[in-house]
Amino acid sequence: MANKTHQVLERLPQHRHGIQERMLVDREFRSLCDDYDDALEALRRWEVSDDQRRQDRVREFRTLLAELEQEILRELAAK
Repeated sequence: MANKTHQVLERLPQHRHGIQERMLVDREFRSLCDDYDDALEALRRWEVSDDQRRQDRVREFRTLLAELEQEILRELAAK
């Protein structure tokens, strides 16, 4: 399992087993989890940025993370 996906496992520990199983067999699900981790990394960079667009980007990435989390949960519930 890719090291990169640890953030999803930390965020949704109650679904750890299901996430790990799906990541082993479902490339699209794994990609979804990778997207979550990428968005979280970007959010953390924007949170400490001095860029004038900081607030807008932080808001956008928080929204994206919430949407990705919901999609991950829907995928887990569907299988």
